[in-house]
Amino acid sequence: MADAFRGFVGEPNCGRGTLSIVWNCLSTIFLSTWTTFHSDVYGENWLSERIQLLVLCIVVPEWAAAVALNRAVDTYYLRCKLRKPSGSFGGWDRLTWKQSFLIGIDGVVVKGEGILKPWR
Repeated sequence: MADAFRGFVGEPNCGRGTLSIVWNCLSTIFLSTWTTFHSDVYGENWLSERIQLLVLCIVVPEWAAAVALNRAVDTYYLRCKLRKPSGSFGGWDRLTWKQSFLIGIDGVVVKGEGILKPWR
């Protein structure tokens, strides 16, 4: 009966002990977080900043979901504002979600206005 409640199992011949299962889970979490989290990190220290954001996403996964939701809301409002026929910017009536998202990341250059960002 004591064996049924034991928490650690050594490596049997098939290779599915506790350490191999934990290692597989952690490596899957790391690789999936590294490849799916697209941060706006530029500059000389981009690798160390991305690693810090990766650790933050692993420790607090809700943060990454909050960032994604914030970007989606910003994209929605930017798209609605630019597609308005009475708006000050003309010719944006066929703006897609992808285009709005890209504008939200780096902005768009408008003649006489400079770089337009979502919060402007």
